[in-house]
Amino acid sequence: MRLSLIVPCCNEQENVEPMFARIKEVFENDIPEIIFVDDGSSDGTLSRLKSLYTENPTVRLISFTRNFGKEAAILAGLRAARGDLICIIDGDLQQDPAVALEMSTMLEKDDSLDVVAAYQKSRREGLIHRFCKTCFYKMGKHLCDLDLEPHASDFRVFRRHVAQAILSDPECERFSKGIFAWAGFKTAYIPYDVKERNAGKSKWKTSSLTRYALDGIFSFSEKPLRFPLTLSIICFLASVITLILTIAWDAGAVLEILLPLSLVMFSLIFFTLWVLGRYAALALREAKRRPVYVIREFLDR
Repeated sequence: MRLSLIVPCCNEQENVEPMFARIKEVFENDIPEIIFVDDGSSDGTLSRLKSLYTENPTVRLISFTRNFGKEAAILAGLRAARGDLICIIDGDLQQDPAVALEMSTMLEKDDSLDVVAAYQKSRREGLIHRFCKTCFYKMGKHLCDLDLEPHASDFRVFRRHVAQAILSDPECERFSKGIFAWAGFKTAYIPYDVKERNAGKSKWKTSSLTRYALDGIFSFSEKPLRFPLTLSIICFLASVITLILTIAWDAGAVLEILLPLSLVMFSLIFFTLWVLGRYAALALREAKRRPVYVIREFLDR
C-alpha cells in the first residue's frame, strides 16, 4: 500500500534534512510520498524544503503565508495526500519514522483496523506541561464523552477512508485528536519512545497548550453550558440558608458571612460569563467561515 507522510514544520531548518535522511534510512528503497507543510517559518526552513523538493521526486511541499498552527498544517496535508495509508508525524525527529513503518505494517496485516496511533511510554515535558496534559485528558473523558487515549498524540497511521471522513468535517476550529475519537474508527494503540529533539526548541508553550486544550473541550462538549443552572441552584440554596440563619441566629454574625459568600458568588458568576464567552467566540469564528489557512506556494509534480 502506498504511504503518505504528512510532516508539519515551523522553524525546523536544522531538522528537515536529518528528518528526510531518517525516512530514507527506514524505508530504504520504498520511499513514501512525503508532504512537508511549512507553517509560516521565519528561518531557513522553506529554502531547505525547496532544496529537498528539487532533489527528491517523492517530496511535495506546501507553504503557508504565515503561521496558522499545526492543525491547519495537518488539514492541508490531508487534502494533498494521495496514499492509501496516511501518517501524521512531527518534523523534529522526536517521533521516529521507524514507528510509522511499524504502524503501517500493522494496518497492512490487519484489515479490521482503521487507525494505529502511537502513545508515549514516558513523557519528557516539564512538570507543568505533564500536569496540564493529565488534567486535559481527565477533563476530556468526563466532559466530551470521547475515548481520548491518555498521552496519544497526532502521531498515527490511518487508511484513506478515515482521511476522507476527517476531511468531511467542515469545522474551521479543528482539534484532530477529538475529531479522530469522534469519528469512531477501530483504533489500535502502540507505545513508542520519544527521542530527543534533533535541534531547536518546542514551539508549544504552556499558555498555547492550555488554550488549545480548552478550545478542544469546548468544541466537543456542551456540558460546561450546564454550569449556569448549577450556579443558580447553589445561589438559591445559599439565599434560603442565609434567610433561615438570619431569622434563627444572630443577624450580625450572619452579615459577617455574607461578604465572603458574596465574593465567592461573584467569582462563580464571572466564571460562568467566561464559559459563555468561550462558546460565543468559538461560534463567531465558525460563523465567519474564514479559510483555515492560506497557501503561498504548493510545489507538486
